[in-house]
Amino acid sequence: MEAEKEFEIQMDYTIEDFYAYWKGFGQKKAGKAAPKAMNRQEAFRGSLSCVLLGAALVVGELWLKWTLGITVGGHWFWFLGGILFLAGGWTAYRNRGKEDRPAYPYWVKSAYKKYRKLEERDLFCFSAKGFEAYGPGVDHHFAFSAIQTLWADEDHFYVDMGKNTIYMLPHHNFTMGDPAEFPAFWIAQTGRPVLPVSPDRTGLDSVIQN
Repeated sequence: MEAEKEFEIQMDYTIEDFYAYWKGFGQKKAGKAAPKAMNRQEAFRGSLSCVLLGAALVVGELWLKWTLGITVGGHWFWFLGGILFLAGGWTAYRNRGKEDRPAYPYWVKSAYKKYRKLEERDLFCFSAKGFEAYGPGVDHHFAFSAIQTLWADEDHFYVDMGKNTIYMLPHHNFTMGDPAEFPAFWIAQTGRPVLPVSPDRTGLDSVIQN
């Protein structure tokens, strides 16, 4: 007789986990396609263009004033040129380097920084009895019917409880049970599919079982 499957997930997030959460739930709605975005090289070139344009506005205004004694845009040209130069320089700095090196959004860095300050980490358990979550001041026991949706990407599951409560379960955080077997367990317990958090993402065949 096959033993009852149990899964235990000890929360130990990396900044890449928060980045995956942001891509799946922060910059769009779950289940929707990710918005089209420039790659790092395109963003870097666009940022440099802003730097050059801002510098051209400032230098051009200075040249007109010093050589011809006239001003075209007055303080507005100075202001616009300065904004383009500084903003372009900052975004170029963020997008520098290799294409596969992510420029993490502010929310990702802020959330990860707050998470690292936690002294205790949550523990999640799944069995035929249901879903349990333990942590500082948290001791919740749920039936599977309380979970609205189980989302997934290539390296994470996301337990959507509704009302903006989502538990992230990275594959590397499974301390008991095989994450590759988790979708089949979910389907057997609920009769519901695991849904891709971003339908246009590839590589989910080994994660989601219909």
